[in-house]
Amino acid sequence: MPLPLTASGGLSVELSSEPYGAAPGTRVEHVVRIRNSGLVDATASPVEVTAPLTDAVASPGCAAIPGGFRCEVGVVPGGGTVEVTISGVVAAPADGFVRNTATSGGSDSFNGYLVETASAPPTVRTAATAAVSHAVTPPWEQGLTLLLTGVLVAVYWRARRRERLGA
Repeated sequence: MPLPLTASGGLSVELSSEPYGAAPGTRVEHVVRIRNSGLVDATASPVEVTAPLTDAVASPGCAAIPGGFRCEVGVVPGGGTVEVTISGVVAAPADGFVRNTATSGGSDSFNGYLVETASAPPTVRTAATAAVSHAVTPPWEQGLTLLLTGVLVAVYWRARRRERLGA
């Protein structure tokens, strides 16, 4: 499952792969969506997509770089989305882990999965090992951080008030 991370300016990148979990030798299509959550048009930084592919082709505006492609996106309309597509045949990774990434400016997205290779023993695919993504702070930890910040601000303002009142 891709995890988009929003960059400043309302632009975010999301990478999806179809079929997800494709074995080496299988044709796969990666779609990168650059979304503008803002109300005005925004110019996106070039998108760099890395994926272990052979016989790869990409959308117009993309050029091959080591390990993937660099795509010029240009302007993303306010509230709009621009897509870049890259397809190819999955190459067998030496370590048995397929890593697919998309990066643009301060936003990135990636997905990965284990595959059976000649140098990596067969693995049992479970929900825990089937996909690896960015480590994201769990919602309860974000809430706890917000609560503690609120308590610290309240203590600070109460101390300032006491100073002013001379208590």
